[in-house]
Amino acid sequence: MVVTGNVWWKYRFGDYVVKAVGREHSEFDRKTDVTTLRRDFEVSAPTGATAKIKRERKNFWGIEYPDVTFGDILLDGVLESAWGWSLIDDDPDPILLKYVVSSTITLADAPGETWQLELEELPKPKGAWLGSQFEWGYGTLTNGERMLELVLHGDAPSSEEECLQVSRTWDLHQSEQCNVWIAEIKEDGELLAWHGNYGCNQHKFGADYCFRVGLDESTKLLLLAMFASMIE
Repeated sequence: MVVTGNVWWKYRFGDYVVKAVGREHSEFDRKTDVTTLRRDFEVSAPTGATAKIKRERKNFWGIEYPDVTFGDILLDGVLESAWGWSLIDDDPDPILLKYVVSSTITLADAPGETWQLELEELPKPKGAWLGSQFEWGYGTLTNGERMLELVLHGDAPSSEEECLQVSRTWDLHQSEQCNVWIAEIKEDGELLAWHGNYGCNQHKFGADYCFRVGLDESTKLLLLAMFASMIE
């Protein structure tokens, strides 16, 4: 199955704008259970400088069969014999195993320089809110000389035991503190930018994009293009 069509939408990263441009191409390979989506993006700075992104994302699918016991099967057989209908749905459900992103990023003020992003991300694990420091995504961005690293991980300040206690009290604010995630971009171990479900001051919740103080505009464009490649 192949689908091609025009795409146009945009949203803001603070004073910067990210938009999808041109046409997108989507196809599903039934033999390998892989969905491929190709799309172009553009990040624009307030000064008019731009970064262009050509991205290919592959979703790898599997199937999950219903989790039933032998007793469930026996009971369902009795009900089906007596009433003619079944309680068990024996159709397998599709599940996302992982997705892999490959992006080529170019800055308008450096057209001869290209950056290549390779990113692999797993579905967020069940129980992620339990205060663990789980890691579910990792990627690199390089131009052949420099290399940046992108890591997606949990960042809850509370332990799993504390979060289990919170789950019993139905405290909404404390529950939020148990479901913190963050995407970090580093170079040589130095944190350059981060994005998560809390604000830049790490106290106010909100999906902000945050930068180390003193970064130049070209670097910010590059980092935002790296984050934009994660978009569904």
